[in-house]
Amino acid sequence: MNGQEIEDLIHKYDQGLCNEREKALLETWYAGWNLDKSVDIPDEAIKEDLAIIRQKTLAAINPVATTVTLWPKFAAAAAIAIVIGTGWFYLGKPDINQGQQQVVTQDLAPGSVGATLTLANGKKIKLNTSNNGELAKEAGVTITKTAEGELIYEVSNPVDAASNKINTLSTANGETYRVRLPDKTEVWLNAASQLKYPASFLNDTERRVELEGEAYFQVAKDVKHPFILTTNKQRITVLGTQFNVKGYANEPIKTTLVKGSVQVSSQVTSKMLKPGQQSTLLAKGDFVVGPADEVLDLAWKNNEFMFESESIENVMKMVERWYNVEVVYVGEKSREKFGGGVSRFDKVSKVLDVLAGTGAVKFKIEGRKIFVTSVTNP
Repeated sequence: MNGQEIEDLIHKYDQGLCNEREKALLETWYAGWNLDKSVDIPDEAIKEDLAIIRQKTLAAINPVATTVTLWPKFAAAAAIAIVIGTGWFYLGKPDINQGQQQVVTQDLAPGSVGATLTLANGKKIKLNTSNNGELAKEAGVTITKTAEGELIYEVSNPVDAASNKINTLSTANGETYRVRLPDKTEVWLNAASQLKYPASFLNDTERRVELEGEAYFQVAKDVKHPFILTTNKQRITVLGTQFNVKGYANEPIKTTLVKGSVQVSSQVTSKMLKPGQQSTLLAKGDFVVGPADEVLDLAWKNNEFMFESESIENVMKMVERWYNVEVVYVGEKSREKFGGGVSRFDKVSKVLDVLAGTGAVKFKIEGRKIFVTSVTNP
C-alpha cells in the first residue's frame, strides 16, 4: 500500500467503515510500520488516528487489562508476529499465516507471583507459600506480606532500626514480586532477579540498593537522602522518580526513565536521562541514549509479554525466564527478526504459536524443554 491508500484506510477505520479484511490489513500494516519507520507512512495530520489503532492493537494483546473491544475474529492478526526480511512478510496478506501456523499440542503454564525473602540472619521465607500478615520483626522493622502479593517494610521502633541489616528479595524463573521498602519506595521485581536492600534507611545518608536482573522502581522523594541503585558495572542516582532497569547477566544494561530524572554512571562516564529516554550501557563503559518505547519496555510490569524486532534468541531468553523452561536449539538459529505479543497470563503455546505463525521457526515441547528449529535456515 502507498501512503495515500494507507491514509484513506485509516480514515475509514476511524469512522467505522472498514470491512473485516480492511481492519486486519490495516492492523497488520500498523504493526509493521511500528517496527520499521522506513515503510511509507502517512503525514503528521493522522498521528492521532494511528494512536487509536495502537490502543486497539494493545487491547488485542492483553484484553484483560483494558475495556477496548477489538473484532474477535481478527484479534490474532493484530498481535501476530512480523518477520522482517527484504520486505514486510504480511503486507497486504492478512490471511498469510493460514496453513503455516504450528499448533503447539503440549503446553506449560505462565509464571506467577512468588519470591524468596532472605533476612539478615540468613532465614529464608518462601513468599508464595507463607501466610499473609506479619512475617518477621528485624532491627526495629516489621515485615508484612499482603493478600495482593506485596512485601511491606515499616519502621516500628526507630531506636532499634539498624541500616546494616541487609535483606534480599529474589525471584526464580517464572516468578515476580513487589516490595515496598522502608522509605515507601515501590519496586516491581521481574523473573530471575534479585534485590538487596537494608531493612531500614534511618541511619543512612544515602538509600543504597543492589539489583541483578530486571525491576521497575517508583522512588519516594527525599532530597536529603539520594536513592542509589547499583547493578553490574552501572550506578543510578535519583531523588524521586520512576524508571525501569534491565540488567540481566550477559545482556546490555538498559535504563528506561518514565518520570523525573536520573543519572546513570559507569567507571568511564555518566549521563543524565530525561523522561522518555533509554540508556544502554556498552561493553567499554559508554552509554548510548535514545528514545524509549515505554509500551514495550514496561510490558512485563503491565502483565504483557511483548517483543519487537528481536532475534529468536532474545525472545526465547524471555520465554525461559517467565515460563521457567530450558530452550534447546536444533541446528542453526533463525536469523529473522520477530515482533508480537500476548498476555503474560497466557500459556507458553500462545507465544510459540505467534512465532511459529511466521513460518520461520517451529517448536517441540518435551517436559520443561522447548526445542527450536529454524525453517528458513537449513
